[in-house]
Amino acid sequence: MNPEDEGNNVVEYVFQLINRLKRCKEDKMLEMQTKRKVWYDRKAIKREFSEGDLVLVVSTSKPNKLAVEWKGPGKIEKKLSETNYVVSFEGKKDHNQVYHVNMLKPYHKRAELVNLMITEDKSDIEDMDENFPAIDSEPTLLDFDEIKESSSLNDKLNEQQIQELHDLLLKFSKIFSNKPGKTHLVMHDIQLIENTPIQCKPYRISPRQTEILKTEIDKMLKHKIIDLGDSDYTSPMILVEVAGEDPRPCINYRKLNKITKTQFFPLPNIEQRVETVAAAKYISVLDLTKEYWQIPLTPNAQRIATFVTSFGTFRPLRMSFCLKNAPFTFSKMMADILHGRDHFAVPYLDDVAIYSNSWEEHLSHLNAVMSKIKDAGLTIKPIKCKFAQDRVKYLGHIVGRGIRTPNEVKVTTVLDFPVPTTKSQVRAFLGLAGYYNHYIPMFSSLDAPLTETLKGKLRRGKIN
Repeated sequence: MNPEDEGNNVVEYVFQLINRLKRCKEDKMLEMQTKRKVWYDRKAIKREFSEGDLVLVVSTSKPNKLAVEWKGPGKIEKKLSETNYVVSFEGKKDHNQVYHVNMLKPYHKRAELVNLMITEDKSDIEDMDENFPAIDSEPTLLDFDEIKESSSLNDKLNEQQIQELHDLLLKFSKIFSNKPGKTHLVMHDIQLIENTPIQCKPYRISPRQTEILKTEIDKMLKHKIIDLGDSDYTSPMILVEVAGEDPRPCINYRKLNKITKTQFFPLPNIEQRVETVAAAKYISVLDLTKEYWQIPLTPNAQRIATFVTSFGTFRPLRMSFCLKNAPFTFSKMMADILHGRDHFAVPYLDDVAIYSNSWEEHLSHLNAVMSKIKDAGLTIKPIKCKFAQDRVKYLGHIVGRGIRTPNEVKVTTVLDFPVPTTKSQVRAFLGLAGYYNHYIPMFSSLDAPLTETLKGKLRRGKIN
């Protein structure tokens, strides 16, 4: 017994002993807790998320409230503390909710792989050149005899009118070519929402497809559509094969387009265009050669739009149709070129319709439009042009002399459309049939039962 304890009574001694034992227990417990935690956390990793990260959230299952499942992906909006995060879900009313870190796990998006072969019938595919440009080895010069035959000019014009049209087209013969021109009026640039580089690996393709792709790449290098080069941005190129058509290269810019700022330029109203052109007596339709490839890219856009193949990396020098804002850049350029001439020439992407009510006016209008196209450095594909027609196919309609009718091929497609059994098929049918609602009285009443089948929270699924 300690000397200081000699004067203490038994009760005080017992209380002091209890306190000493309690302190020993607490010290030993803390020591063991630290030791156990070190052992338990030997493989642990600190879990934390940054703003903008995609995550999955553990939540109760709808069919069974006692079961749980991972839902998402959601987006981290804000970090409240070391363990709590605000997560938002697209499409939900109360999209911002607070979740503990133990209820979250990172969402890793699966890499998109695209390698496809389309086996549709050739007759159902229109103007694949617009979607997958290909360079012809030799440009086609203006062949007036071919134009006269394809446009049936002998049945619509007299000899003097045919000669006048021949002289006018001969005056602008240099702008008729299968080789795309290069405008000096505009350059396409790409502005990004975030500056994180996108680097994709090339797709695996067969040796046969590799040889085809090399041939197409060589043509584009020869015509200075692309150039060799490296970049911190790379998008993969694939080879699209369509039954009855030559294989065409296509760049998968989907990841790049997701982080590209949208440029807004109002596209013209199709119905208004069709009504305007349909009232004319003489109509000509010009088709630009590989329209998007006639617009150069800025150095910044070249770096961002670089694409990769299994045999090298290439920088595009011209605008690709796959880029997000390509239609807006091209439409704005055409609107600027034809500014002040919109009372007789209306563009819709690469199609330019020139309409007049007299022959003299039509020659004057053709001369004015082709002069502007020549000054812009653009070229026209002669085989796709129609000149001095009384009725012409324009934007899916047959128009001219105050009459407009639907395209017979599209009407047949609507009639032969299989009975839809899913919501996606119903939407596809309504979109196809709705394009010609102008010709169907009370169309909204007729399609109401089909529209009813699309109601509900789920966008996909079978219908009764």
